[in-house]
Amino acid sequence: MILVSIIIPIYKVEQYIIECIESVLNQTYRNLEVILVDDCSPDGSWDIAQDYIRKSAKSKDLNFKYIRHNYNRGLSAARNTGINKASGDYLYFLDSDDEITANCIELLVHNSNNGQTDVVCGGFKVVGNEKSLWNKNEFADICLSGNRNIVNYYVSGRLYVMACNKMIRRDLLIKNNLIFKEGVIHEDNHWSFIIMNNIETLRTLRDRCYLYNYRSTSITGTPNYRRRYDSYVQILEEFNKAEKNGTIKAYPESLHYIDKQKLLWMRELSKIKEITRQEKFRYFTRVLKLNRSFSFLMHYSTFPIQELFWQIIDFAVLQRSKLYKVMSKK
Repeated sequence: MILVSIIIPIYKVEQYIIECIESVLNQTYRNLEVILVDDCSPDGSWDIAQDYIRKSAKSKDLNFKYIRHNYNRGLSAARNTGINKASGDYLYFLDSDDEITANCIELLVHNSNNGQTDVVCGGFKVVGNEKSLWNKNEFADICLSGNRNIVNYYVSGRLYVMACNKMIRRDLLIKNNLIFKEGVIHEDNHWSFIIMNNIETLRTLRDRCYLYNYRSTSITGTPNYRRRYDSYVQILEEFNKAEKNGTIKAYPESLHYIDKQKLLWMRELSKIKEITRQEKFRYFTRVLKLNRSFSFLMHYSTFPIQELFWQIIDFAVLQRSKLYKVMSKK
């Protein structure tokens, strides 16, 4: 019987942790290993979680592992700790302020082709933000094989970026050392793209079995602009490194995806008033390796000149996209 390790990092979630734990205890699939990683949470989250599990009769037939960091290391590090301590055939990441439906793991396991599929993804619903585009989209019921087909599917925007609700074969992660980049936020943008470049089979489901609770006070909901953009520039640099060392396949679609990520990142950054021009162009230089004269021009240019610059960049990316499409047909 397939063993699934559910990895739950815990940090400052005392208001939500009981609902998260209860959703795990309610699973119809019972061959579970539940790994809780306390990332040195300063509130009562850790004690609340342990106490609730200990008192619940539903926890008796499940295997729980409790791991604590000596100091706060961040979400990526907590997930990596869970990966290292897991023994399941599959790993499943669940954020401690979210929930899963009672049939979630059973549904994913049932569609894993008896443990042969590399990654199985379910649909999800955003709770607390009904305007979310994902709530209006229908998730697809499909099976994909072949790495290029999977990468194509991902970069076309038909699969979500977040690591949660993706059930992944543990041996695949261990063999290829596919861990999360530590010390950054938006780590899922990097990790999910790397994962899709290293698998051969993917199953996606229409069923919305993950409840993503939107919180304005979460890491992604609170605008810490400098941390956000510093993290994302590191991720873009990691894309460049991965392209060179072969972790990311040099498909035309992948290269175009990386180009688009850089362009979108630059355009968004250019609109943020809270970051100075000097900081913006330090970021630009790191990502695009702009020469000094070009950086100088952009730094001191007026808005009309900057807008002309973006129009030129947009046109260049469009032409490169057409070239990639031609290349991909060969």
